[in-house]
Amino acid sequence: MKSSGTAGIESAQGKLPGSPSLSDLPGSLRGQLPPAEEPQPGAAQLRRAAVLVLFIPSTEGWMIPLIRRPDNQRRHPGQIALPGGVIEAGDGSLAATALRESWEEIGVPPERVEVLGRLPAVVVSVSGFEVHPFVGRLDSPISLIPHDREVAAIVKMPASVLVDPLAVREEPAPPGARHPTIFAFDLPEGTVWGATARILASLAQILRDVKASAP
Repeated sequence: MKSSGTAGIESAQGKLPGSPSLSDLPGSLRGQLPPAEEPQPGAAQLRRAAVLVLFIPSTEGWMIPLIRRPDNQRRHPGQIALPGGVIEAGDGSLAATALRESWEEIGVPPERVEVLGRLPAVVVSVSGFEVHPFVGRLDSPISLIPHDREVAAIVKMPASVLVDPLAVREEPAPPGARHPTIFAFDLPEGTVWGATARILASLAQILRDVKASAP
């Protein structure tokens, strides 16, 4: 159940240098993403989870809400992440998991979200999760409510960051890593890295490809 907690809300104001202004950034994704139907299960030993990349309109343009995990949380303390969590028996689908978790963690009613599709799953070997990202949008602004125990703060990332090639850092991964490249986004509130950065980098590449192919 969603909490009415009053943990702090952080806002990344403005746009990063060089980021273009696109009036309907999420609209450009229609037809570009795999449908939000249930993806094929991966390795049996991995637990399945889902997250939501949600485009929300604001007076400063489209923004994507991220959450900062509490420092005392057992998994990924203090990290900046997308709203989401582990699939539960009553969810029915991974898309439903992403919507439920977004309702619980940041107060977005599932019925207000237009799900645009999904992104490739990301495996988090260290914690044994297979994370399935879904992409959605709202048609109007909303006041976000952070869960008082699971969310230390909400970070509002300008969506324009995703189409700025200078906004994402790419570094070689250490030997033995699952992926050859590590991605990171530096925001005023902190650095987004790990699975969250990989998901956002995947979406950023799709958006840049769409923009490059536009007439």
